[in-house]
Amino acid sequence: MVPGGVPPIRRTSAFSLAQLQTPELASNAVSNASNALENPGENDGVSAPIVSAEVRPAKRDKAYHLGDLRRVWAKYVDSLANQPAVHALLESMVVEVDPEHRVQLTVSNAIQEKYTAEQRDSMLQFLREGLQNDSIDIVVDISREAAAKVVYTPDERFAYLAEKNPILHDFRQTFQLDIE
Repeated sequence: MVPGGVPPIRRTSAFSLAQLQTPELASNAVSNASNALENPGENDGVSAPIVSAEVRPAKRDKAYHLGDLRRVWAKYVDSLANQPAVHALLESMVVEVDPEHRVQLTVSNAIQEKYTAEQRDSMLQFLREGLQNDSIDIVVDISREAAAKVVYTPDERFAYLAEKNPILHDFRQTFQLDIE
């Protein structure tokens, strides 16, 4: 007894969260703890062994489809509305599922790839939560097609724009415009 009539605090039993996750171990741990409380003199000076176990949540592996991915992706992009540059970048990306069930993002250039790498961790967390699948991984590809279409001269610029909007040829002929 400590002066004042308060008994010293002794550690007579301990159990981990892992023991509580299985019914058998939980009942054993609780009964050992209650026995120690009911009979405090039994374990004088000796504490019960502590069983340490790593607690890992069950790995989620829910199947997902491209439609599910695009729905969750749209939610993620909308969550970044306060960052206009990143929001616009992610909104313009092509999002697919490759044959190995990885999320494949296609970007136009190395700068977009850099921004994507900066957002990768938050993307993964959001996608894994939204799709209930912890094995999701992200692969970023740079589109060779977009990288190859660099226009330098005025003729190249007009050809590029006319490819997107053929009416420009008629507009140029009607108003007798030259490309400078």
